[in-house]
Amino acid sequence: MRYYIASKVNGELENYYKILIAEMSSVINSKKLEEKARIPHITLKSPFEIQDISLIEDFLLESCKRFNNNNIKVTGFGKFEDRTLFLKLNPSKEFLDFYKNLQEYIKQQALSISIYDLDKKIFHITIANKELSSQEILKIWESIGERTLNIQHSVDNICLFKNENEEKGVIYKKFLI
Repeated sequence: MRYYIASKVNGELENYYKILIAEMSSVINSKKLEEKARIPHITLKSPFEIQDISLIEDFLLESCKRFNNNNIKVTGFGKFEDRTLFLKLNPSKEFLDFYKNLQEYIKQQALSISIYDLDKKIFHITIANKELSSQEILKIWESIGERTLNIQHSVDNICLFKNENEEKGVIYKKFLI
């Protein structure tokens, strides 16, 4: 089965995300982003294949009990070339420590490590990618790219997402912090 590990965004940041999706849809005069209905999240481990997820579940349950000062600050917007737009994040030291601990455990379990899981990870919340053309991405970027943000977000969960298909993951299990 294919999974990934992430924190589902909620509260004020989730509300801002929904407003942003509507605004971006208006900029390009398209409903593609709203139709995608992406679950806003911060990816901690890119997709991986595993048959028995129980060891990962146990690790996440125990880790969430010890995880504190889980603040993240949203500072603005970023893009990966002309293919992905995202909210830029500035995580706390404790969040980074949690991430490093997770990566060490993943390596011990001999799960695949991708370039997206490296120490120099760019923490972000994707707002648009494959569903838009590069021209649409650039049009939105011209509209929002220079904005600065100062949104505080408290990470209160870590989720196992299950990839039901290549397009969208669903929350398989949620661990509260």
